[in-house]
Amino acid sequence: MNPINTWHNKLNMPKYDEEWHKQDMADELAEYEEAHGLIDTWSELSDVDYTYTRAKWSGHTTVDFPLSKIQLFVGILYMFPKYTLRWRFFVS
Repeated sequence: MNPINTWHNKLNMPKYDEEWHKQDMADELAEYEEAHGLIDTWSELSDVDYTYTRAKWSGHTTVDFPLSKIQLFVGILYMFPKYTLRWRFFVS
């Protein structure tokens, strides 16, 4: 199984319709484009990645990643710890 989907299964966040995920990705992409500085930009990139992978995990195969594959990879490196720590905080 895909490790990203396994991770999303563990987080078990709500799944929404495709339009919700597309709008969420547009919002996150706008925040990414407004980010300044390395950490802020990387954090916002991880949000775009999270939104994209969550849409795919939710079964929406027509949602496209709006950036490069390199950006997807770099964002995922920060996405896992960022969202896992948030999830652990809220479920504790």
